[in-house]
Amino acid sequence: MTVVTDALQHSTHGAISAEATDRHQQEDSVVISFTADGVLALAHDTGATVDLARLAEGDMALEIEYQLLSLTDNTSLSIGMACGSDCGASLDFTEYFSEQQGRGWQSLKVPLRCFTDMDMTRVTSPLVLQGSAGTVIQLANVRLANNEGQGQCGQ
Repeated sequence: MTVVTDALQHSTHGAISAEATDRHQQEDSVVISFTADGVLALAHDTGATVDLARLAEGDMALEIEYQLLSLTDNTSLSIGMACGSDCGASLDFTEYFSEQQGRGWQSLKVPLRCFTDMDMTRVTSPLVLQGSAGTVIQLANVRLANNEGQGQCGQ
């Protein structure tokens, strides 16, 4: 595991790089580049957990503002959550993202109910991106939001 502490950070084995960049203001987004298959997990640096069980029962979603910069024919991209080293859920979004390349900034809502196969009472990583070499995505905001019927659970 590599903790991002600088504006440009590479994973221990070089599979993923994270580079702070500008969208609306200085360094308000990050470009994630997969040079090999890898997993990126957004987590609290203290290892704290969060209970999302009640929110999953309602109509809440994980909302991601992103811009897909590259997804080649042989790459894949999944979105998931984790609740420990052996606990989590992942949803395949390869087909969805293949239609988003070059379309500029987008917003994706993934209902929390899509992740109820895992223990939502102890979420350690509310966003886990699993990508393959050639995937480049720019993230601006990751937050919980009302689903408002717009969300999707992948393919």
